[in-house]
Amino acid sequence: MNKAVLKRHLNSWALISFIIVGLVLLPSIEIISNLIKLPTENWQHIKQYMLRTYIIDSIKLTFSVVMFTIVIGVLSAYFVTFYDFPLRKFFKWVLVLPMAIPPYIGAYTYNGLLSYTGVIQSTLRNRFNIIVDQRYFNIMSLPGATFILTIFLFPYVYLITKSFLEKQSAALIESARLLGKGNISIFFKVILPISRVAIISGATLVALEVLSDYGVVSYFGVQTFTTAIFRTWFSLGDVQSSVRIAAILMVGVVFVILFEKFIRGRRKFSYSNTKIRPVSRKN
Repeated sequence: MNKAVLKRHLNSWALISFIIVGLVLLPSIEIISNLIKLPTENWQHIKQYMLRTYIIDSIKLTFSVVMFTIVIGVLSAYFVTFYDFPLRKFFKWVLVLPMAIPPYIGAYTYNGLLSYTGVIQSTLRNRFNIIVDQRYFNIMSLPGATFILTIFLFPYVYLITKSFLEKQSAALIESARLLGKGNISIFFKVILPISRVAIISGATLVALEVLSDYGVVSYFGVQTFTTAIFRTWFSLGDVQSSVRIAAILMVGVVFVILFEKFIRGRRKFSYSNTKIRPVSRKN
């Protein structure tokens, strides 16, 4: 009986699935196994003087970008879904376009625009005779990296949240209004709670993108795990230590995924019938 059940489940599709999963997991297993190997002398130096900075900057950057993308993405999805305003259809798709541009290209572009010889400062000097303090236009820093990653990654939250809100019934909003709730109260007590799963899913994707980004943080000189991996590998020529840093980063990624699962829990919002009236937009 057990052999028959095993034979029924071990078909060609199951075999292909096992092979694909194995190919995906092999690099991860190799990276994680590096943690149990004896560290090099470079690793002792990295651990003592540099690892703390990598961890703190990575956490600061990830947390800041996630918070700002949630605010921008959720508000954009809310207004596009529930309100009718001029050029709404235009903004509905334009808000997705940042996903088509790699963040490091945006970093180069914005730095060029805001530099001393860029079009903004040149215009202020030549046309208006205004000399500005360079500190206000310097984005080559952690806040600058936060700005760049935010404006190019918020579509993850925007798209998932908008797709979720568009499928909600107008009865939810109308019931809240009949109870005397205003727009702000409805947003915080109805829209946000029912969108919690969608928001967390989008924010998790943003966090993973930030942790894996190399172009922006390298160009702006921000000390994160990705810059540490490349610097240890190419500058110090220490592949083992770079893989060890990658293993720590992978542990952090697993923690983010588990945290997302914990926050999301088993919360689901669905309807018992298919007669759902779409949300009507307000002018």
